[in-house]
Amino acid sequence: MEQEKEIKNKLDEILAHLKGDKQVMNLEQLCTYTGLSKSYIYKMTSDNLIPYFRPTGKILFFEKSLIDAWILRNRVKTQAEIKAESEK
Repeated sequence: MEQEKEIKNKLDEILAHLKGDKQVMNLEQLCTYTGLSKSYIYKMTSDNLIPYFRPTGKILFFEKSLIDAWILRNRVKTQAEIKAESEK
């Protein structure tokens, strides 16, 4: 019974995530969204390497749009782009 409840909760979380309803995520949701571990995210927040909010001074929150921008930073150019730039 408890396992069924846990599975349903996880499915509800996944469905909400797939719908893109969540604009603000907690640590657990961020781990699911990015595939990063809690310890790695904690390390990045302590080093101020990832955008986050701490409204109560303890609990961490992450804005999806800021996380998306953070994930997509430092784009690596393709060889074709590098070649085109070198020809200019």
